[in-house]
Amino acid sequence: MTATYSVSTLSKMAAMASMSAWMGGVVRRKYLYSSFVGPTGNMESMSAAKLAADMDLTVVSPAADSELLSNKDEYKYFLRTTPPIQADIDAMAAILDSVETEYVAVIYEEAEESTYE
Repeated sequence: MTATYSVSTLSKMAAMASMSAWMGGVVRRKYLYSSFVGPTGNMESMSAAKLAADMDLTVVSPAADSELLSNKDEYKYFLRTTPPIQADIDAMAAILDSVETEYVAVIYEEAEESTYE
């Protein structure tokens, strides 16, 4: 007996297979959803990632930039669309170094959810 699939069904199956392989097998079929777009804040993303990991769900944050979220042992189901803040700091330092900057003044406001000391 030969199974016949439409082109759109085959495309969906191929996309799901490649997505699963690309994510290293993170995509699970245990629940209706395999991932969700999570919160934008760092602390909220940490909480959501820990909760979602218990259900084998992936959290994608559009703005969380804490270096702590890079720990894949603790946040193995966490993905983000922005790099950790350290990448921005390194880039700014490289630019300032390349133009031989002698003095830099840093002005900042401490955020409520700051995870840096």
